[in-house]
Amino acid sequence: MTALSLSIVLFLALITVFVGKAAWLERLLPQFRWISLAAGVSLAYVFLELLPELSAAQRELEHSAGLVFPKQAYLLALAGIGLFYALEVLALASRSANLSRGGADYTGTLFFGVHILFFAAYNFLIGDLLNGISSRGSLAALLLGLVLALHFYMSDEGLSRHHSHRYHTWGRWVLAAALLAGYVIGERIAADARPVLWALVTGALILNTVKEEMPKDKESCLISFFSGAGIISLLILSLSSQH
Repeated sequence: MTALSLSIVLFLALITVFVGKAAWLERLLPQFRWISLAAGVSLAYVFLELLPELSAAQRELEHSAGLVFPKQAYLLALAGIGLFYALEVLALASRSANLSRGGADYTGTLFFGVHILFFAAYNFLIGDLLNGISSRGSLAALLLGLVLALHFYMSDEGLSRHHSHRYHTWGRWVLAAALLAGYVIGERIAADARPVLWALVTGALILNTVKEEMPKDKESCLISFFSGAGIISLLILSLSSQH
């Protein structure tokens, strides 16, 4: 735990709680431009940083006692993708069922609790992984903080769309608390478990990136998308050349 990592996790917790109330963001850019920008940033980070991290996690597992079956890191990433894909399908089904019963266009109470529980676990894992962020170097840590801030911004939009007022009232606070809890408790998690956690988070982040951050139909801006992808790619390549 360092001052830098603590500052980043506190910033992300504040993003989680208050970003939905930051109307000034849409005065700077329309929401669809933010979506396109976040899509470019996140996908560039996935391909240039997270996929290499996944390969590194697999190598670590192969040289430790943590390897249970071949291609374990990749299978865990696939499990993360499958889990959050299933949650998205079930969220849409819950909203549809609620509408068919004459309710509003948001999920039922039971599924809301289940959905928030899984996203809280996701945030907990991210909080835990942020514990070792300073070892990457200050610039790399700040870059990851920026990427996660954009990612949380778009996740907030999706969760708000699915759950409406219940998410606004206390769902955000649960996710912020889970992030902080993961950061605090993460110091006690064995180092051998980190490759497994990275694999799960990578899969979940890939799916959540594609699901929430890729622009849909006419709600897109190629300039914002390529600007985000290009700037982040240049920063990652610049940082890589320094090692």
